[in-house]
Amino acid sequence: MSHKMVKKLQLRMQPTNRSIKVANCASEKCVGTLNEVPISMGALVVPMEFLVLEETAYDILIGLPVMIQLRARPDYYRMVLTIHYGGDSEILNYEYEQDSGYTSEDEFTSASAE
Repeated sequence: MSHKMVKKLQLRMQPTNRSIKVANCASEKCVGTLNEVPISMGALVVPMEFLVLEETAYDILIGLPVMIQLRARPDYYRMVLTIHYGGDSEILNYEYEQDSGYTSEDEFTSASAE
């Protein structure tokens, strides 16, 4: 979670000396941790733990360990994600921007040109 979001939500974080490896394989120092933060996912409210980073591309990022814990099942044809928590399940719709201006043809063309 971003430090900006922690401040906006007025959450109280615990200090930490942890660092994590981010998507570009760089090491980022965490500024704190959050425990048992209730996150609404459709009708489900799931308590989650977060590492807090000073600068992030997204305010909140839910990673693979949480998806495994929630037994998440993506359905790319229907564009939904089914999650399970505490004996209940929820089907969430994906948000997908179809008109991003980028196509797989662009990737193919640029990869072929190199």
